[in-house]
Amino acid sequence: MKNLTFATSIICLSVLFKSHLSAQCIPNFPYKDGWMGGDYAISVLLPDERTLWLFSDTFIAPIGENSRKNAVMIANTMAVSSCNEDKWNIRYDWNRKKPDEPQAIFLHNDPSHKYWPADVFISDNTLWVILSDIGPKPEATSDDLFDFKHYGTTIAKIENYGDPISDWLIEYSPWEEDFVPKEWVQGIMHEGYYYVFYSDNDRILLSRLFINDYEERLEYWSEDLSWKRGFNKTDAAVLFTDKVGGSLTYHSEKKEWILIYGPNFLSNRIMYRTATDLTGPWSDPYVLLETEENTPGTHRFKSTNFCYGAHEQNQFNHEDMIVITYDCNSSSIDSLINDLSIYHPRAIHINYPSSR
Repeated sequence: MKNLTFATSIICLSVLFKSHLSAQCIPNFPYKDGWMGGDYAISVLLPDERTLWLFSDTFIAPIGENSRKNAVMIANTMAVSSCNEDKWNIRYDWNRKKPDEPQAIFLHNDPSHKYWPADVFISDNTLWVILSDIGPKPEATSDDLFDFKHYGTTIAKIENYGDPISDWLIEYSPWEEDFVPKEWVQGIMHEGYYYVFYSDNDRILLSRLFINDYEERLEYWSEDLSWKRGFNKTDAAVLFTDKVGGSLTYHSEKKEWILIYGPNFLSNRIMYRTATDLTGPWSDPYVLLETEENTPGTHRFKSTNFCYGAHEQNQFNHEDMIVITYDCNSSSIDSLINDLSIYHPRAIHINYPSSR
């Protein structure tokens, strides 16, 4: 289960292309084949126009059961979706090397830690996954719902991602500690660089690097509005101050970036900002959508619900409509186990937000 403190510090970034998918192919995530809900959906378009999805903490139920009551939770899973003749298809998968013991795809070498996927992209015929290293929070009390913390960031590299996941050869490379922010970080491959939004106590800074050589080719956007070598957060320009987490997408036909994020903890508002350049200036935040699951008076509302992780899934955009997903969780374990209307990505088809 994902703590919104972490979720709101993520910037998931992706570049928009012209979608060939039907407007009827809006993502949905049915419970089947043992998959009983996963957290924080991120995706990437595959070369064959299918979509690869990655989820964090996921319920896996015994074969033949359609309930979370006897399910186990594993740190990450995946799915591949397609839409043929306006029919949505999705197949879930995870590490099945031990038939009676479902395991995560990305396994940590420390059994007290786990990996949550934070970003995914394809570059140079290679699948890259940015992983957040999650471990126990030493100061957590016995009744602490969020008894974990972020310890660092690791890059997973899979060159044979077209093979079955049981055959994936995964290379793990931890980011250096002097660059890794206290909270999650994600980026975008854009014009030859991997751009990273860095959250320093909600001050959003910008850096860029070559994914294969980030130690030697790391730069940051400085206060004098130029790129400088290395990373110096005291000299870095502050793009804006906010708790942001979601997706940043470039819309070429509008010639603007849209940052979609939230809801922040105990809020029901998914927000957005716009800019014509990654370096800014960025607009003020505006409300894009209010989530029904934690909005009193709606049929989906429960007082124990909280929502987070808004992402634009840009490969499913159609004309002036965009598709976003978000996730909802519960502070009640009983509700989380028994309420199957939460703890899986919910997709919404909405109008392209207006520029301000």
